[in-house]
Parts: sequence; C-alpha cells; structure tokens
Amino acid sequence: MKKAISLMLAALFVFAAIGSAAAKSPPKAGEVKFDENSPYRVEDGVILIKDEVFAGELIDSLADKTAAAVHGADGAALAATDAAKGGETLVSGGASARVIHLGDANVDGELNSRDVVSMMLSIVNSTGAGKTADVDGDGLANGRDVVKLMKYLVGWDVSFRFPASKAADEDASLTMYFDSPLHRVAREDTTVHGDAQGVFRSAKNELEDIQIIVTSTEAKEGLTLEVGAFTAAGGATIEHELRYGYYYEGAMLNALRGGDWHNITEGFWADPYPVLAGSFQIGANESQTFIVKADIPADAKAGWYSAPVILRDAGGREVKRSTARLFVWDVALDEETALNTLFCTESS
Repeated sequence: MKKAISLMLAALFVFAAIGSAAAKSPPKAGEVKFDENSPYRVEDGVILIKDEVFAGELIDSLADKTAAAVHGADGAALAATDAAKGGETLVSGGASARVIHLGDANVDGELNSRDVVSMMLSIVNSTGAGKTADVDGDGLANGRDVVKLMKYLVGWDVSFRFPASKAADEDASLTMYFDSPLHRVAREDTTVHGDAQGVFRSAKNELEDIQIIVTSTEAKEGLTLEVGAFTAAGGATIEHELRYGYYYEGAMLNALRGGDWHNITEGFWADPYPVLAGSFQIGANESQTFIVKADIPADAKAGWYSAPVILRDAGGREVKRSTARLFVWDVALDEETALNTLFCTESS
C-alpha cells in the first residue's frame, strides 16, 4: 500500500507540472432552497455531500419541489433510486445548483488526483481551496486533508466528515459524534468512528435508533446530555427516548463468520441501555455511548425532522452542540407482526 501511495505521489507531481488547467470555477449558487431540517444546503455555490445519496432524497429535501429533478453530467434526469455521487445538477422551481462530493477541491464534478493537486497548490499558495477540501472536518484545508484524500483514492477505508458545530463554551477535551447502533464501541475506544452531524431514516409506524458517543481525555462528572424534540417544518413532532450504555467487562468477536473464536477484542461493552434520567460521568480516555430511540407513529408527516443535541458540564455550560436529523419515508409498516429481511444473509 505504501508503494501505491508513492506511485500516486509521483503521478501527482506530474499533474502539478502541467498545471491546473482542468480545474473549473465553482458554479454560482442558484436559489435552490432546502427544508430547514434537512442536512443539505447550498454553500459556496454548491450542494456538498460526503457520501453518495439517492436523487429522490435530494428532491424530497427541497422546500420547493416544483419541476424538481436531478440531472446527470450527460443532462439526463436521474430516477429517484439513482445515486448522486457528485457532478450532478439539482433543479427546483427554475433554479439550479451543482452537487459536489466532499474532496472535489477543483469543483469539476469528479473526484480524482487533480483534486489532490488543487489542494496542494492552494496550501502552497495560501489561496484556500474552500469547504470542498476540508475532508477531515477540522475546519481547515491542510496537509492532513491531502493525505486523507490520497488514501481514499487508492482504496483505503476512509470516511470524510463535515465540521462539528461550535458550542457556546466549547470543551476541547470532549468529542461528540454519531454512529450506527450496529457499531459496538468499547469504553476504552476513543477513536472517532462516525460524524459530528447525525442522520438516520425510518418508515412510519416504526422504532428507529441513532447512537451518540461522547469521548473525553479527562475524567468528568456531572455531565448532562439533552436531545430536544424532533420537529418538522410546520411544527409536527416525533417522540423519543434517550438511553445510556451500561458497561460490563467481556469480549467481542471481530469476525463472527470466520469461525475464529480467538479473534476477539476484550474490554468493557455497553448493554443494556437504560433510560437516561440525570447526569453521568466519564473517565479519562474513555467513551460513553447513548441511544436515541425515536417512535414514529403511523400517521407521521413524511419528510425531515431535526433535534438539537447539547452536552453540558457540571456547571450547566454548553460544551458540545450538534443536530440529529431524522428522515421519515412516506410509507408505513403493517401492524401485523412479520419477518421479512435480508439482514446478514449475504454469502460468506
């Protein structure tokens, strides 16, 4: 893998030698407006995405869906179930905006080595490459972003992140991020696995969860976590419960299908998840996990809901802030109990 990165570096300097003529100026922002509760916005002239997204979800996220469509680079309209990966154009009510993947530093609709060159040149020349170049979510475009993009392009398992919101009294010793409840994180694991902004999706008449993980480099007591009401445009709300992980010592299998019962990680793992009713404490260099369990009724309004997530210290100061967003599909699950799943049935 090191050899692959070295080869890419060599290729990048060749690209740099021939200049950055392939780079295009960022398109001007249209008047495309999104639902205020959705995670999508038009910023710096583009709609930034960090993962591919269904074209239908982009359209469902619009405040004005009049004549709405997503067009590919060839001008053809995408179906609702087609993925927008960057380079597409979203039109709405006569306005339009480009869809650009995070890391596409030259904003040409493609994610490739030219973007690494654009990042490097912008850093050397101190010109700044805009929000598209900040792939690690630290609010800066620098060498760390270059390395991360290079790893991504040669096939490493790399996740891009958007910057976290800033709290009124930000505490740098704490981190707060969202992840899938299917990802078990040991108490001793303080690696940031997820994103600073949380998004989860659900049908109507369903219970759905999202995981919040707080890590700390210092021991702290008297912390409180608040998750406000999930609210849609127009004021509709969805109820939820906030539960915390109770840790016990044990081991987790790293490869369940492999049959190697010695391939385990020992540590403290959360289970069960009682309702959080009061403050909590966290040890130095430890994580604490929480589960937000939303109860979506059968007659819920379809679309986006959002809820503020605030972490406070023992003095009541806001030390971390974020937003959890829930998208409710316009389909309801039956009341009758049934089991229809393809979960964990792929070939080994």
